[in-house]
Amino acid sequence: DILNMRVSVADVATLRSFPGFVMLTLDGTQLYGTSDLEARELVEVVLDETSPLVGRRLVDSRTYSVYSGAVVAFRMRLKQQANVLSDDSPTSPKPPKPTSFLLDERLSQGDQLVLDAPAGFMHRLRNSSDFLVMRNVGGAKETDRVKANTSGVILLVMLVCVAFSILPLFTCALAAIVALVVTGCSTLEDAKKGIRISVVLTIVGAFGL
Repeated sequence: DILNMRVSVADVATLRSFPGFVMLTLDGTQLYGTSDLEARELVEVVLDETSPLVGRRLVDSRTYSVYSGAVVAFRMRLKQQANVLSDDSPTSPKPPKPTSFLLDERLSQGDQLVLDAPAGFMHRLRNSSDFLVMRNVGGAKETDRVKANTSGVILLVMLVCVAFSILPLFTCALAAIVALVVTGCSTLEDAKKGIRISVVLTIVGAFGL
């Protein structure tokens, strides 16, 4: 029997580990979604507009050829929100449309997918512009307490300098970023990805005023 189930993201990992339970892919990839649990990982992603999957139908997106991963769960943000209320009444809910209908919808920015991908997928693509957000599903990752405490101290020093007008805000923020990279709390690539050029130009323009 084949079941279509509505579960939380965390429960996807639980279902994946059930004996005798096999996840089928939803994107046309001719593979089981759980072919090798030891060599693969579940990663939740939110698509950005630059992703090659945007504009494709989920049923034939074939993410394996793009990311070597298979879609085992999804949530289409705009489509589901648009189908929450019925046409007759703005307040009366109607049952969501079947999964087969959503599989024919085209993916867009903001859609969430759970990918069954090779181990290390998230680490390799963590700085990719294809995704707005990435996170592992299941298997909690241990927090590096030294880096966490160091980051907290850097943030505290920055806030003190700004609050008491010891240094300008831009200088404090820039110094904090440099300190995070130097101490290993962040990488240069992460810092570049976290700083948008439009924000920098806005701040620079504000000094001219």
